[in-house]
Amino acid sequence: MPEFRELAQDIGRIRGNSNSVFVKLTEVLIIGLMTFCTIFNTFYVPNKLREYQVPIIFRGAETNVWFDRQRIHNALFVFTVILGGCLPNLSFMSFGEKCLHTGAPDDFSIFTSDRYQYLVAVLLWVILVPLGCMGLSSIIKDQSRLFCLPILIANLIFGFLMVFIALYIILYVIFFAVNPWLRWIYLGNLVAILIGVIINQIYNKFFDKRDLLKEDDGGNETARKSEENM
Repeated sequence: MPEFRELAQDIGRIRGNSNSVFVKLTEVLIIGLMTFCTIFNTFYVPNKLREYQVPIIFRGAETNVWFDRQRIHNALFVFTVILGGCLPNLSFMSFGEKCLHTGAPDDFSIFTSDRYQYLVAVLLWVILVPLGCMGLSSIIKDQSRLFCLPILIANLIFGFLMVFIALYIILYVIFFAVNPWLRWIYLGNLVAILIGVIINQIYNKFFDKRDLLKEDDGGNETARKSEENM
């Protein structure tokens, strides 16, 4: 029958899309970025990140380095979780069986997963290509990075769109992921983010100002001793 023939062709196209070089390369890129962000957030930020290396967006006029560093931790963790939301095919589809399907075909079908996978993949590449060119030109100290600034500013709308889509996918992963363990992992990540933000806010309210004054007093004492020695 014609309608079943079209359905079979659509399913074959979806399987081909899922195995295409573009999707596989995007999945490898996303997993690589998640791994890099996790390692960077776990080892470099708490041990190697210096005060002058903290981006201005994370600095406050009345905050100390510990609080600013914790905000970087939370931001990188959120970014890692959002990247995980850019993998709908791996979250919803079951590839090991002859019949391609999702865990909840009525709520998040293979057609929906295929559309969202391509959408977030295109948005991710549109954002990362000029960002990578800008980073490369900064490393080689070339002024061509200035040409990437207008593109990156224009791409902010694509970045917000990708974040909203990733959050929407994460919400469905919690309820309809093909692997039940994946649901608990995302729930654990959300709880960890919430706990990190709450701890940081408590520290900011009760301890940050006092620790900042201690740092200033210590710095003034060191400066006075240096002047006396001179």
